Amino acid sequence: MNLENILNYFNLDLSSGTGGLSLVAATLILIKILQKLVRWFTVGRKRPPGPFGLPLVGYFPFLGKEPNKTFWNMRGKYGNIIGVNLGPKYTVVLNDYISMKEVLCHPAALNRAPGIFAGIGAKDELYCVCSVN
Repeated sequence: MNLENILNYFNLDLSSGTGGLSLVAATLILIKILQKLVRWFTVGRKRPPGPFGLPLVGYFPFLGKEPNKTFWNMRGKYGNIIGVNLGPKYTVVLNDYISMKEVLCHPAALNRAPGIFAGIGAKDELYCVCSVN
């Protein structure tokens, strides 16, 4: 199958500006879809379990008036750590104190470089900001 047969099948005329532009646009959309699929298969499997949302809005329409209670009820199905898309942002929800303490006491969860406050006399170590009662 050559390019001319493909163009005739889809009724594309590359001699006009719109035919070439539509071919470029369709190619770019196909590449973007393939990128999303590859990312979903590689990165998506490493995420915590959680519900699937809708495109663009994520899981927002299903949260209801009290999202905290919705997440608390979802822990029976997905566990204490839930991954959910809230709009275009991926969010991890921690439902119990032990998970929160374990995650928030880890230096990588603070998302700052070591020594960022060294200029104001702070030490170069990161400390846990959680306290056990």
